[in-house]
Parts: sequence; C-alpha cells; structure tokens
Amino acid sequence: MFPYMQPFPSLAALLLSCAAATFSLGQSYQNESIQLHGVEDDEYTGFGKSVAISDDWMMISDWAKAGNANDITGAVEVFRRTPTGWLWHQEIRSTEPGHGFQFGSTIALDGNTLVVGAPTWGWFIDSPDAPYFASGKAFVYELQGSNWNPVITLRPTIQDAWRGGYNGVKFGTAVAVDGDRIAVGCPGTYAFADSGRGSGVVYTYKRVASLWAVDQPIVSPACPLIGLPTCSPFHWNSFGLNLGLDGDRLAISAPAGWEGMVSTWLASPSGWLSESYIPSPLPGSVLTERRHFGSRISMDGNRMAIGLTSSGCFNPPCPSLVAIYELQGTDWTRVQTLSEINGEAGGANARFGTDIKLKGDILLASAIGMQQGSQSVAQIRRYDYTPGQGFQLTAKFRHKDLPTISPNSTLGLSFDVNFEHGWIIAGDKDYAYASSTTANGWAAGTALFFDLELGQELTCQGSNNTSGFTSHLAVTGGLTVGENRLGLHATHLPPGELAIFLYGLPGQAWPILSGGELCLGGGIQRLSPPGLVGPLGERFLDLDLTAPQEAAILLPGTTWAFQLWHRDRITGWSFTGTTNAIEVLLQ
Repeated sequence: MFPYMQPFPSLAALLLSCAAATFSLGQSYQNESIQLHGVEDDEYTGFGKSVAISDDWMMISDWAKAGNANDITGAVEVFRRTPTGWLWHQEIRSTEPGHGFQFGSTIALDGNTLVVGAPTWGWFIDSPDAPYFASGKAFVYELQGSNWNPVITLRPTIQDAWRGGYNGVKFGTAVAVDGDRIAVGCPGTYAFADSGRGSGVVYTYKRVASLWAVDQPIVSPACPLIGLPTCSPFHWNSFGLNLGLDGDRLAISAPAGWEGMVSTWLASPSGWLSESYIPSPLPGSVLTERRHFGSRISMDGNRMAIGLTSSGCFNPPCPSLVAIYELQGTDWTRVQTLSEINGEAGGANARFGTDIKLKGDILLASAIGMQQGSQSVAQIRRYDYTPGQGFQLTAKFRHKDLPTISPNSTLGLSFDVNFEHGWIIAGDKDYAYASSTTANGWAAGTALFFDLELGQELTCQGSNNTSGFTSHLAVTGGLTVGENRLGLHATHLPPGELAIFLYGLPGQAWPILSGGELCLGGGIQRLSPPGLVGPLGERFLDLDLTAPQEAAILLPGTTWAFQLWHRDRITGWSFTGTTNAIEVLLQ
C-alpha cells in the first residue's frame, strides 16, 4: 500500500537554474481542492444536505432524491479514497422503499459505522393521523468487506404524552456515533402531557458483542428536576435537536426556545446521569427574538464548542457566536466567545456556528448567510488554539468561483473533518451549476473538499494545464515523524496523465524545458510508484515513515520540499507540468 523511494533518473539534464525564495501558505481564503456533484444531475436534489468523512470513506446525502416521480425517498452517496482520488463507490437507499422520506437528512460516521436519519419517515396507510405518520427512523449500516450494508433499523418507542402515538415526533433529526455508542435525537416528542413544560427525547444505543441494543432513552426533564435558576415555559423546547457525543459523555441541545440551552450527561452502570446545564450567553428578550443557543455542539475531551445562531432580529440583526467551554472540576466554564465575524463586512447577517467541529487545538465553524453585495454567501472558518490567547482565526474556506455562485449559498450547513489526514468535506445543497442533462440547463447541490494544508510554499508556481486549472499540491496530515500521518494530495491535474511525486532539499527554482519548474535540490528523489491522475484531476500519496529508506532519510528535525511532476498532452504532443513546491520541517 505504501510507496518506496528511489532516485529519479536523468531529470537534472532537463533543468536550468534560477533563484529561489519562500513565503507562507497562510492566506485569507483557501478554495476547494475538488468539487463533487451527485451521481445524476437534478435541479432539486438536496445533494450535500449532510456530509460525513472517516478514514478513506466519505458520505454525502442526497436527501430529496426521488426513487420515481411520486416517491421522494432520499439517498446517501458513498465515495472512497484511492490513489487516483475520490471515486464514487456505492449508493445507499432506505431499506424500506417508499418510506424513507428525508433519508439522509442527518448522517454520522465513525470508523465502520454509519447512521442515517430519516426524520419524516412514516407509514401513509390510513391517514395523516396514523400512529407512525412522519415519526422518523434511523438506519445503521456497517462496512462489511468492501460495501456498506444495513444491520439494524431504529425507531421511537416512547409515545407522545400530549398527542398520543408517535405522530410527527421526528426521530432521527439528529444522529451521533462514537465507537460503540449511538445517540438519536427525537425533538418532536412531548415529554409531558402539559406541552408547555418542554419536549424531546434522546435515544441511546450500545454495541455489545457486535450487536446494537437499546441503552437508555433520556427524556427532557422538567425544570425543577435539575434545579435550574430560571425556567421559561418553553425552556426545553426541541430537546435533542442537536447532539454532541464523546465517549461516555453526551451533550444535548434544546435550541428552539427563546434562549436555547445545552445539557450534558454522563454514562454510568445505572444509566445516563445529568452532569450540567449550560444556559445561553445571550438570552432572548422577546418572543420573536430567538437566540438558538445549541445550534451545533462539538466535544473533545474537556473542551466543548457550542454555536448560537439567532433569528427574529432585523434592525440591528441578531449577533451570532461560538462559545468555548472547558471542564473545570465538575463544571463547564465558558472561557472564550468567538464573535468577531459580526463586525466583518456582511457578517452581521451571518449564521455563525451553523456547524462546528472541534479536535484538540483546532476548531472549525461555518457561517452561512453572509452578505456580499446582493448575494448571500457562506464560508468555513478555522481557529487554532494558542496558550494564553485562546482560539485565533487562521484561515477561511469558500467556493473558488465566488462571487459568481448562486444566491443563498449554504456551504457549511453540514461539514465534517478528518483531523488525522487533514481533510474537510462541506455540503452546499443549494449551489447551482450548469448542466446539459436537465431541462432548464442547471442542477443543484454540491460538496466541496478542502485540504488542511501544512508547510511553507516555495517560489515555484503550479503549471496551467489542460484541466483548465493550475496544478496544486497540498501536504496534509501531520509533520511529527512518530505519528506517521504525512500525506500528499495533488489536485487540478490533467486527468489520465502520468504523475510522479518528488522530494528533495529546498533549493533553487529550475525551469523544465518541456514545461513547469522545480524547487528541489540536493539530489532529487521520487516517491514510487508513479501513477495516472484520476478523473477528478487528483493523486493521493500516503508516506510510510516507518519503511527502512524513509526512516533513514526523513528524520525529525530535517527540512524537505515536496512537489509533483506530471505529463500534459496538448494537440497530440506530450508536454509536462509541475505543481507548486511545499517546504516542511519534520518534527
């Protein structure tokens, strides 16, 4: 699976010398590495409504995809990473055809387990008053061999105390999976006959001996049960609308009340125990002014990030923010509030914190609804933690073809991050692009893939090539040799052409007579085997720093530069090109 290194022969004869310099990769905006569309172009699909990524697998929901003209069921498209890039692998449909409405509205992926929510699933047998009309379900799939297969279907078991039955309880509105635990939000279930006391149930499941079993449902409590200082009539409204799951700790939001709130729970031998209640840092003041604290939650160890997206404020607009909490003793304490986006151009209308992902010292949060002229646009923002300063903004990710994109861009309505490899997948279900296969000449829904790039960029620039783009190389993963996570991802290459990854000491820029230039010196090496560029213009390479030759050369404390050389055929003649060059310091 992993390549070996060997000298790249006779390359020096093609090169001429020129000066070299360096500059930082840190730029205000980073555009996508690749863009993915649905398997079939459609004007109304919802492709990109929810996304997930884990290991070499990427899931993108197409929640409005029609099985036929009268049966809008939804689907999840599965992509698999190969050396030639991300390739479509499989389509997952509801295991109960005809009843998978909004199948893929929410998805969660961890390792070999995929959970797909279908919150409006229901039997349309008698009437809309049938006991399971729009009750919702969640479907669990596992990777078995090379395909994802269904293993169990989950459904609500607690009847609505106010209306009776399961009508409209929206089981599967939120789903989460971490290791051997699954949590499913069911925010439409009234927990008490008195509807004013709150609503929502969260169901949990545990895998034991390879089988999933019901663990314990968590019912939205009445306020006096945990001694809240204040409690409005709708304080627990939509309990379970969003979830954060990290091992034996579960965070549950109820963001649909005036203020919104988040509660945390700990697993114990006797069941889930209430740990804490976290009130909104910006309470709502009137019925129409809703703060929606808990719009998204992400937990990692003793740190948690919670989004607050507001609505109902017009002059001035409601602020939005992401609040950072740390577990200090037994209490979650707010240590930082990220809200600088409200003061940026167009940021006053942004729904900052629409989705959030936190891992270690890296935080990413999306902001949709930013104004740019007459258009509503979106971005994903990266923050890095510095001791004594907290999380600081370091990068922004967006569409490369901004500002020509369609209005109401929803990039980041759902996004996911593979922190180990340094990848982001972000959906934009409302994005419109030209299509020759639809009646009106356009299709909707896309997903963007970004690299969390490492290193410093040298003066060598990528080559313009027949793909219509400029060849680009990203170093991803990690620079710590002992972690063995260093990876290379080349994009915007001419599909089907030969490509070879190279490395050497950072050096002078050498123009290649047939096209491109190299910024490598000190004995250029190639990373084998060479291969062809994939259909999306990609090439991946995972370096194995434990292999004998790599272990002897790529040592902690040494500096190297990486680049990719490729062929490019123009009018029948064979020419060449190169990507930009990246310098890294191994640790």
